[in-house]
Amino acid sequence: MFPKINPATTPSWHALQQHKQLFENVRMNDLFFNDPERFNRFSIQMDSLLFDYSKNIITENTLEILLELARDCQVKRSYGSHVYW
Repeated sequence: MFPKINPATTPSWHALQQHKQLFENVRMNDLFFNDPERFNRFSIQMDSLLFDYSKNIITENTLEILLELARDCQVKRSYGSHVYW
C-alpha cells in the first residue's frame, strides 16, 4: 500500500521549488557546453534500453533533492525490493 503523503507538504518539495528558481534563465545548450560529460552523467543504458535524462535542466543537486523527495514520500517502502537506491 502506498503511504498517503502529499509530496507538496514535505521539506524536500520546498527545497525543490527553491532549487527550480536557480534555473529559470538556464539554457540547455549552455549546460552541455559547460559539461562535455553531461550525457554520460545523466543517462543510463541497460541492454538496448537507453534512458537519457541529460536533455532536462537538472544537476546532481536536482537528483539529490528528487531522491530526498522519494524518501520523504516513502516510495521505497511502497515498492520494496524494486527500488535500488
